[in-house]
Amino acid sequence: MSRTEIAYDAITFVYTKNISAMAGRTRRKLRAVADHDMPDDLLDRAVIRSVRVLVESEVAGVRAAGFAERHARTARDRTIWAALHELEDQTLAAVYEHLGDDAARFATTEWLANTVGAASGAAVAVLPHQLQMRSLVIVTKLFVPHFRKLDEHFAGSSRAAFFSYVLAHELAIAELGRRALAHDDDPLAPVEALLGNVPK
Repeated sequence: MSRTEIAYDAITFVYTKNISAMAGRTRRKLRAVADHDMPDDLLDRAVIRSVRVLVESEVAGVRAAGFAERHARTARDRTIWAALHELEDQTLAAVYEHLGDDAARFATTEWLANTVGAASGAAVAVLPHQLQMRSLVIVTKLFVPHFRKLDEHFAGSSRAAFFSYVLAHELAIAELGRRALAHDDDPLAPVEALLGNVPK
């Protein structure tokens, strides 16, 4: 097995294990979180778990994309990771803005998310371009079900536009990966369409 294949397997392993760990921690902490004065629309246990995954995934995403951007070996890769870093940073800021104090209730595992993000960024940085883009398609599959659940749960509420954006941003990352793999002339279009366009 080559170093590239080992790094690629490591990315998938780290993200998969991180999601499993998040779910385990979430189950243990759901009762304690629900005991706080959470808004009614966040009390559903499945939603609490998905909000926690959202917070942690964005923390990890900012770290991973930032690391990959700083250590990109080509101008093309640096441009892609810079756009992804900006999108993840924008989304994390929006998560805290929209959830306010409620987001802070999910911050106890941010240290782990930061660590996982940095490790994932380091693993991605050593991969060739094609595997970097394939990793985007694979990793997003772990988060889309959570974000789709949030989008459906909050449909018709004051949070609807924001959670639709959350889902759209994850789908845009996957689409960027697919377009890059297909040698599309403008793989960044789905991500760039969301930059600066977070619902208020």
